[in-house]
Amino acid sequence: MTIAQQLFLEGEIHGKQVGLIEGKQVGLVEGKQSGLIELATRQFQRRFGNLPIDIALQLRQMSLERLSEFGEALIDFTSVDQARQWLATPKPE
Repeated sequence: MTIAQQLFLEGEIHGKQVGLIEGKQVGLVEGKQSGLIELATRQFQRRFGNLPIDIALQLRQMSLERLSEFGEALIDFTSVDQARQWLATPKPE
């Protein structure tokens, strides 16, 4: 095996390892996001009934941090409108 072939093979192996690590990280984030969405949905439905489609769509677009914050805030909401107001309020930096 030439040096060029060996370097190519090592690069290919390294690339596959990096790809696997990145794939696992993406999978973990997606799994956490899915779990938080499911939990927020169940909590909302238990408290207010069916989850309105506009709120469901917003949940799917939130970051993990914002989903966690929504889940905490959900405890204090007394109406669906309060949830909508919270969602309409930009997150402070």
